[in-house]
Amino acid sequence: MKISKKNLVILCALGAIVVSTAVAAPLIISSTKKIQISCIGDSITYGHGGKETRDKDSYPAYLQEQLGNKYAVSNFGKNGATALKNGNIPYVKSDEYKVSLQQKADYFIFMLGTNDSKATNWSKSNDGKKYKEDYESLINTYLNKYKKAKVVMLLPPRSHNSMDRTSIDDNLIKTTIADCVKAIANDLKASVVNLYNLTKDHPEWYKEGLHPNKIGNKKIAEYIYSVVKKQTNYW
Repeated sequence: MKISKKNLVILCALGAIVVSTAVAAPLIISSTKKIQISCIGDSITYGHGGKETRDKDSYPAYLQEQLGNKYAVSNFGKNGATALKNGNIPYVKSDEYKVSLQQKADYFIFMLGTNDSKATNWSKSNDGKKYKEDYESLINTYLNKYKKAKVVMLLPPRSHNSMDRTSIDDNLIKTTIADCVKAIANDLKASVVNLYNLTKDHPEWYKEGLHPNKIGNKKIAEYIYSVVKKQTNYW
């Protein structure tokens, strides 16, 4: 079938629209010869604070540098994601979730909770009970499929966003959400890394008070590496 020049122009334009509105793909490094690490989370994992260069400036990218060539660290961060299944952007309904579930990993690093603290989401959490239930259920979805995998849980970093236009509740992140994450880690015998304490006195590590910048992401990666190495024999 012949396509006229006019129709070809229209098709190309439509193609450009599709490309321009597409969601950024997860940064996957897959190799059967390397130890696989999958990072699950929201925009902080995604690397929103340096999104133009997230392939090298997100915390998973810096963790890859720390670990070296024997490891392959993949970034499955989803902007705005919640652990709550009834949140405004549930991670379990994202493409990143679907892809990450198909990626066999030796270690899973989880960090969700910042967006759950938003008033519109937390009001559905039953004072945190549903947050804990949904988050633990999410993690178990991976562990049921990859039974030998190990889990590292990150307490979300502090929100230094004084404008609070996103309605993210830093006090909830510091208290109830942190307590829920610790409880889940205890249930699953997972390692815990406290990023809140690491970042609480360092607003200069942030792009706009919410998302860590390049320096912040590097500090986070270095801290994850050092804490997990001390706590476990994972690496």
